[in-house]
Amino acid sequence: MSLPLSSLHAQRALPSSSRSPKLPEVYVLVPRSPYSLCPSEAIGARTTNCSHHNPLTQLRAHNMPITESPLTAIKRKRSEENLDETEQRAPETKSKRPKVTTMTSKAQGSTRPSRTEESNMTAEFPNGFFYCHQCNKKRDSSVGLYCTYKIRASHSVARCKAKYCRPCLKNRYGQDLDEIKDRGIDGQSKDTAGHDKAQGYIFKYAELAVPPSIFLLLDLARCPRCLGNCNCRGCRKAKGLEPTGNLTLAAKKTGADSVAVMLDRNVKMTGILPGKGKQTPDDPNRRKVPKPPKVPNTDTHVTAPKPRLPVSRKPKPLPKVLWTPVPVPSSFTLDLALPRIAIREFVLRFGKLLDMSRAHLEELEEIGGRRSHEVDDDDDELEQDIDVEMGWVGETCLRAILLGLLSLLLNSQPEFGGKQEKKAIQDAIQEIKASCANLSRMWSALAALRAEFAKADNKPIFPNPLPPPQNTKIHTTRSGALNGGGISVTSTAQLVPIILPLIEMVLNAQAIRDEFEEGVKEAKERVKEEKERAKAIREQWEVKKKTNNPDKATRTEYKRTLSALEQAQRVTLHAYALRFAPLGTDHDGRIYFALTPSVAEREAAAALLAGDMTKGGKAQGRAVVSADERSALRRWGWFISVWGKKPVDGFVPAGEDDEDDDVERWWGIWQPDEIRRLADWIAIKNGLAEGKHLITDTKGEGRDKRAAAVPDGRPLAASAKTSSLPKTGSHESRSGASSSNLTPLSVASDTEDEPGFDSSLSSVSGEESGGESNEDDGEVQMHGGDDPRPLPSPNELRTLVKSLIEYAEVLDWRVWRMQEEPGCKEDRAVKDKDKTKAAGGRIRAISPANFYGRAAR
Repeated sequence: MSLPLSSLHAQRALPSSSRSPKLPEVYVLVPRSPYSLCPSEAIGARTTNCSHHNPLTQLRAHNMPITESPLTAIKRKRSEENLDETEQRAPETKSKRPKVTTMTSKAQGSTRPSRTEESNMTAEFPNGFFYCHQCNKKRDSSVGLYCTYKIRASHSVARCKAKYCRPCLKNRYGQDLDEIKDRGIDGQSKDTAGHDKAQGYIFKYAELAVPPSIFLLLDLARCPRCLGNCNCRGCRKAKGLEPTGNLTLAAKKTGADSVAVMLDRNVKMTGILPGKGKQTPDDPNRRKVPKPPKVPNTDTHVTAPKPRLPVSRKPKPLPKVLWTPVPVPSSFTLDLALPRIAIREFVLRFGKLLDMSRAHLEELEEIGGRRSHEVDDDDDELEQDIDVEMGWVGETCLRAILLGLLSLLLNSQPEFGGKQEKKAIQDAIQEIKASCANLSRMWSALAALRAEFAKADNKPIFPNPLPPPQNTKIHTTRSGALNGGGISVTSTAQLVPIILPLIEMVLNAQAIRDEFEEGVKEAKERVKEEKERAKAIREQWEVKKKTNNPDKATRTEYKRTLSALEQAQRVTLHAYALRFAPLGTDHDGRIYFALTPSVAEREAAAALLAGDMTKGGKAQGRAVVSADERSALRRWGWFISVWGKKPVDGFVPAGEDDEDDDVERWWGIWQPDEIRRLADWIAIKNGLAEGKHLITDTKGEGRDKRAAAVPDGRPLAASAKTSSLPKTGSHESRSGASSSNLTPLSVASDTEDEPGFDSSLSSVSGEESGGESNEDDGEVQMHGGDDPRPLPSPNELRTLVKSLIEYAEVLDWRVWRMQEEPGCKEDRAVKDKDKTKAAGGRIRAISPANFYGRAAR
């Protein structure tokens, strides 16, 4: 540009006296500015001559003052008079910066051609290759699927980049690549909207996250990444989850369609991860071999110690168990004994509701019956009616059972019918009360009741009684005429099939259900009492140890007291049991039973837990069961009863016939040490003691060693050995039952056991069995020969062994209660003599009510 310098100094001219002569004007060529000054910037008036070169600019003289550019900042304030025309006009010509519009860029973006991917075909991959989103492996393009869903980005729309190979689609998500490609593109616009149709198929139908089990059921192919259920390592890490590892084999074993279905059930499930080393648990049965120590310097000539070899223990020999035959004929089979056992356990459980006396309950102890003569087992004619020939309970006991059941049935109306059935029950009760324990009259009343119930629909009808024993003389009287369909009843054993249906009828009575609920509450109270009593005894013991040094006898008594509380709790909880069942079955098919203790023992155990040491201590009077009575094996609540064949290596008492080894019959093990040996024998026989060291509880210091004498000539030392079986000393121990449907009690209650209530029902859990696997339980094996029964699983065998050990511990305490202290026998004889003298030497007569019980009133 060119600016005249003379105009800039027009107002600064010197006075005429000192004015110098006019100098000639000089012009210089100034290069053009690289910045554009149009159209908003214009400092001065530009020349109209659009020459290629800028116009010449006049230079100032050497003595001319320096002019300031109108664009530079003015350091001092100047008046408008000192500003030239250009400077005054410069602010007016300045304009705002124009806004930048995006219309052009949007138009250009919409018309921009799409980017084409370069071909990656090679000799190894003629169709091209891609990297699978799941396994991150290089795969051929022909064995993969591209997601066709278009993802809306910030300024553009692009297709999803996820690509999956054929194996990952099948194993991880249960989708078939060929089916998706063969399906093609659906013509409906609602399904194909927002998808790229260039691939020839649609790989995603919806944006909603659907569980894998549902989209497999609907047969809809979806991209797992767009769906939100991708289980690759990266997608799971974004959700804060660990990698799944190899779950393909686990899915095949469980029968799942894919890994995604398994993760739908448990999102945190993981398998074996690569690069993590050995992840399978070590074998607990394998003994670790210690590593040899490292030798720091070989120049010292110090030999390293040899590694310690694992100790190889000798296999424990099988103990010899004494198998005593129960005094019942071999024809008295399991099917004949089970109804009697069921009636006994039901009556003992609900004795209060049935209004049964203690004398009548004691009669039920003899499952084999109270027969007055021996039954010939070799008589084939008696084999059909052996249970009738053996007899059962007395007439008054049977009368009390029938009255109790009919009373419960009457009180449960209207569940069991209307007015006619209720009147029939009342008439039967009155007739049985007036029968004077005549069996024929009692059956006549039951027959009339059955006829009335048969008139209504869906009413249980009990069968006819069993036939009377052979060679029985029947005396017909006016009061005992044959009114029951011409059937004569001369033995209480004939009515055993009648009582079981009556029990089934009263199971739904409200009184039975209330008794179950009340029993659960009382059981919790008994457990609480045992804990409080044990805590108080331990605190007293700690104080006693600090004050004086207790001797061995004092420590033994302390341990016996704690053990007595534990066993008393086990005995007490039988009164609140929900059901009864056998202990279990061994490897040879023998079935083991442990009948519950009597009512008198339950009351004594409850008194001990309550703190009454007198009633909960030693038994007195007729409550004492001597060793002779226990060894006679007539009271089935005092021994382990076993149905089956005697083992080949088993012993029988001296004088017993050992020819019936291959015959199934009832056997009894009545000594606590023999029961422990039996449990040890089962454990070793089935290999339960090889995997881990199992030790029996040996805290029975009060055990009578003389009662463990073996009559077959075995040494006493063998009976005192410690067996290698599980220690059972917890409150959750079980000693008499397991879950089964042996008795009506199992039908009456189908609820789960309450916490803290030991109902003796559950089997050994995974924690009790040492956390061992239950893989052996999945394969059901059968006994050899014609026996259709399945073999017990290892867990069932452990439950049986544990139950036998617990029963032996309880039996130790029960036997201790029945033993007399030294010197007590003489003291009791003196007291009885003093009582006789005080009565004047006369013996008082016993009233009929006390002799026959309350049912005879």
